[in-house]
Amino acid sequence: MNNGDTEGTIHVTYALQPSGYPKRRGPHCNIFIVGHQLRTLINTGVYINIIAQDILKTVPFQPVLLPTSTQVFTYGSSTLLPLVGVFTTEIQHESQSTHAKVYVTKDGPRRLLSV
Repeated sequence: MNNGDTEGTIHVTYALQPSGYPKRRGPHCNIFIVGHQLRTLINTGVYINIIAQDILKTVPFQPVLLPTSTQVFTYGSSTLLPLVGVFTTEIQHESQSTHAKVYVTKDGPRRLLSV
């Protein structure tokens, strides 16, 4: 899991589709973020952790979002992903855990975990 210590311009190489769209294949896992279990796509080509704002709203504990100057683009696009903010949290998977930054998008990737 990437600890997210990245600022600047980032190109996201893969993203999950909103619910209702066909599911994309790829490695998934269940993680705990802000103490809440979420299913996420694992992507070794991504440098940051991303969660959509509407999914974050389902988490019982709402983290404080900090502003970010990071610019995020999906692969091959010149359109910025609209970021709402960033927070730091413990991310757990099985017996491993790390503290990492998670960027919150208004639209775009649903849950994307970098490794």
